[in-house]
Amino acid sequence: MRKELEGRPLIWLALAFMGGLASQFYPVFAFVGLGCLVVDRRASFWALGLGFAILGVVMAPRVPSLITEPSEFSGEVVVVHAPRPTQSGERAVVATSGQRVVMYYDAGQDVSFGDTLLVQGRVRPLTEKSREYWRHQQVSGSLNVRGTITRVSRGPPFFAWGQGIRLAFVDYTRETLGQRARAIVQSVCFNHDVELSDEEREALSRSGIIHIISTSGMHVVLVAGFLSLLLSALPMPRWCQMGILMLLLLVYGAAASFRPPMVRSIFMAGFWAFAYLFKREADGLSATAASAIITLLIMPHAIFDVGFLLSFVAITSLVMFVPEAGRHVNTALGWIALRAKQSALASTVASLAAAPLLSLSFRQFSIIGVVTNLIVAPLIPVIVSVSILAWLVKGPVGAFCMQVVVEPLALFCSGVAGWISNLPFAAIETPEIPPWFVIGFYVFAAMLWRPKPRPTFRRPVTDGAL
Repeated sequence: MRKELEGRPLIWLALAFMGGLASQFYPVFAFVGLGCLVVDRRASFWALGLGFAILGVVMAPRVPSLITEPSEFSGEVVVVHAPRPTQSGERAVVATSGQRVVMYYDAGQDVSFGDTLLVQGRVRPLTEKSREYWRHQQVSGSLNVRGTITRVSRGPPFFAWGQGIRLAFVDYTRETLGQRARAIVQSVCFNHDVELSDEEREALSRSGIIHIISTSGMHVVLVAGFLSLLLSALPMPRWCQMGILMLLLLVYGAAASFRPPMVRSIFMAGFWAFAYLFKREADGLSATAASAIITLLIMPHAIFDVGFLLSFVAITSLVMFVPEAGRHVNTALGWIALRAKQSALASTVASLAAAPLLSLSFRQFSIIGVVTNLIVAPLIPVIVSVSILAWLVKGPVGAFCMQVVVEPLALFCSGVAGWISNLPFAAIETPEIPPWFVIGFYVFAAMLWRPKPRPTFRRPVTDGAL
C-alpha cells in the first residue's frame, strides 16, 4: 500500500492542508499531515507537506469575537457566501468592518455572491442554538435588514445567472406540482429546501437519505453527462467544449447556492473531463484530493462544512473499496443483477464511511439507511433530469412530465422516508465521540485498503507481427 500512496502525493498534501485549516478550533488536527512522514521519506516531500500544513494554518478560519449587544447598522456590506432561502426570506453571510455577520432579508431582492450592498438594519447576537455552527464560519452575529437593499456593485455575473435560474425553476415547480412533491424536487435539484417541513427533514434523516436533498456529486455527474452529450453535437474543438462545460457547471453550482460539496464535485468533474481530453485515465484518489485542495483554497471555511466532509469521505471510500463493475454481461437479467450488486456495495461502503462523521455531527446513525438508499437512489437521477428538461421545454409537454413522472416519484421517495423513519429500529442515537476517534477510524479503514492493479492492455498478435 505504501507504494500506492507514494505515487499519490496529493492525498497527503490535501490532508496536511485540511489539518492546518482546522487547527484554530482543534489544534490536534495540525498534526494530521505528519502521516506523510510515515509513507514517504523524501525530504522534499516532507518540506512540501509542511508547507501545505503551514498554508492551512495561515488560511484557517479564526475564532470570531462574538457580538454581545444589539445595535443599529447602516453601511456597506460584501456578500461572502452565496445566499440561501429561509422560511421567512433569504440569508447570506456578509463582511463589514472586519467582521462577518449572517444577514437576513426579504425574498425577491437581487442579491448574489460577491455583491457590495448598502443596507440598514439591526445587528444582534447569535442565538445560543446557532452559535456553535456559525462561529466555525467566522460569523460574529446576525443582521436583520429593514427595507430595500441597494446594490453598490455586482459580483461575478455567473452567480447572478445561477440565482435567476434557481428562482425561475422554483416558480415553475409551484405552477406544476403539489406542495409535498415540489418540496422534494426543489431540494433535490437546486438545494432550495425552504418548503421542506421539520417532520420531512427528520424523516429523511432517520431513514438515512437526508443526502438526497443536498445537491452534490451525483447531481453534478448527471448534469455534466447531459451537457457533454449536447456539447459533443456542436462543431467545435473538444477543448472548447470542455471549457463551456466547466462554465455551465459553475452556473449550475451558483444556482444550487454554491455549497462546498458541490464545488468539490464540479472541480472533480473538471479533472475527469480534461483527463479524457488528453486521452488519459484520471486517478480517482488524486482527483478527489486535488478537488478538495482547490475547494478549500477558495472556501477555507468548508473544512467545517459537514456536507463537504461527507462528500470527501464518501467519494474516497467508493474509489478505494468499490471496484469497477464488469462489462461482459450477455443478458439483460445479468446486467440488472450486476448493477444491483454494485449499488448495494456502494451504498454499504458509503454508509459505513459516513457513520463516524454523522455520529460526531448529529449523534444519530440510520441503521436501515443502506436499504433505503437502494430503493430511493436510482430514482433521483430520473427526478433531476426529467424535471429540469420539463422546465426547459415548458408548455403542455413539460407539465405532463412533471405531473405524470416527477410528482409520483417525488411522493414515493417522501413516502418511503416517512414509513421507514417510523420504524423503531430505523436510527439509533449515538454517544458523543471525540474528534481523534474519527481520525483513528479513517486511518484504520485506510489500512484495510488493498489496491487492485489495473489490467494491462495487450495488443492482439496477428500473423506477420513482430
